Amino acid sequence: MGIENDLSFPDVPNILRQLKDFQRKTVNYAFKQMFEIKNPTRRFLIADEVGLGKTLVARGLIAKAIDHFKDDIKSGTRRYDIIYICSNTEIAKQNINRLNVIGGVGKKEITFTSRITLLPVELQELKKNRINFVSFTPGTSFNLRSREGIDTERALIYHILMEKWDLSYQPKYVKFFQCQKSLEYWRKDLKNFTKRYEIDSFLASKFIQNLENKIERENKNNEENIYERFKKIAENFNYLHKGKRVSRDISRERNKIVGELRLLLAKTCISSLDPNFIILDEFQRFKNLLDGEDEMCRIAREMFDFEDAKLLLLSATPYKMYTLYQDDEIHYDDFMRTAKFLLSNKDDWENSYKDISSLERLLESYKILLYRLTKNNMDEIYRYKRKIEKILLRVMCRTERDSGTSNQDSMIKEYEENIEIEHKEILDFIDIDKIAQLVKHKNCIEYWKSSPY
Repeated sequence: MGIENDLSFPDVPNILRQLKDFQRKTVNYAFKQMFEIKNPTRRFLIADEVGLGKTLVARGLIAKAIDHFKDDIKSGTRRYDIIYICSNTEIAKQNINRLNVIGGVGKKEITFTSRITLLPVELQELKKNRINFVSFTPGTSFNLRSREGIDTERALIYHILMEKWDLSYQPKYVKFFQCQKSLEYWRKDLKNFTKRYEIDSFLASKFIQNLENKIERENKNNEENIYERFKKIAENFNYLHKGKRVSRDISRERNKIVGELRLLLAKTCISSLDPNFIILDEFQRFKNLLDGEDEMCRIAREMFDFEDAKLLLLSATPYKMYTLYQDDEIHYDDFMRTAKFLLSNKDDWENSYKDISSLERLLESYKILLYRLTKNNMDEIYRYKRKIEKILLRVMCRTERDSGTSNQDSMIKEYEENIEIEHKEILDFIDIDKIAQLVKHKNCIEYWKSSPY
């Protein structure tokens, strides 16, 4: 199928006009860091406070990114896929439509799927369009702990394996992949599957090739390969009558085989995506994907590291801001974990390592200087502060709500004002804090902040 020609592009000036000043400023700054500077970052974090419209900022960034590659998209040399990942399917459905900058809800350029493993039946639609919006949730796409998965996944695997493993619709194979579905509905869905879905032939062939590679590896290691295990376990389903069940051990082995096939399908499907702009919304809820060591975390990072893909992280609380001694997590370690992920660049490991090492060294020196705070070392403290900011501002920015007005509307329009904390004010805080400790007052920082007024 050819690529659709009647493609509309985002009206960038109009989209940006709908944003508040601070949102527009964030869009322009993040775009500059990701696309315009000499060595642009592949990963960027927008950590705006809750309720300041991070999704609208992401929408503005998407519009500018599509416009940036407009000529390539028009000529057909580039397909632009926007991948949106969040923790909740319902939020994903809602926000993927809010991020659609090229038309109304339901317009054909937008494609939604909830599972990476179902890409073989979605890929034909993706291929038709020059611009696609695709959403996933980690619980369904990057978590295969439920090894049997959903019936649509198993039906898809069944039909891909139909010819290779000579399955036809033999009862023992049908029952093997049935799992928890009722047999009557499973048989019906299985036979109607190809009427409802078109399986992408390229992905199906790639899955079979990956499966053959897996079998070859297992043979070399003198292991019983997955095909042999499948044939042996399937025999236990050959004589099952209505209401009869296999043993728990047989069921466990069956689920293990189905889980291996689903994992292999997920790996195959990841490689078929061509992600250009990936958004991780409230990523702290599935932060294990950033540096976890299990199979699915590694698969997710394959997508994050895809050639030329830009990764935008959204979170008001990207790391735990404060921890107590009895907490399992330490806020500094959590912060550094996030910072290391943002600063890591597979295309430039040497400079990434330098930035991460410099940040750790500067933070340690900054901490020591704060412990030794005097009138004489304030200039040195500010110098270290600026160095730390220079590294972090390459990969992140944050806007906080101004509560200085009763309507909290002072961010509707911005005014350039140079307000700086003077050395004397820091020393004043130290004095106030000493008095507070003497009278056993818990927190004097709000009093100190209000004193200039």
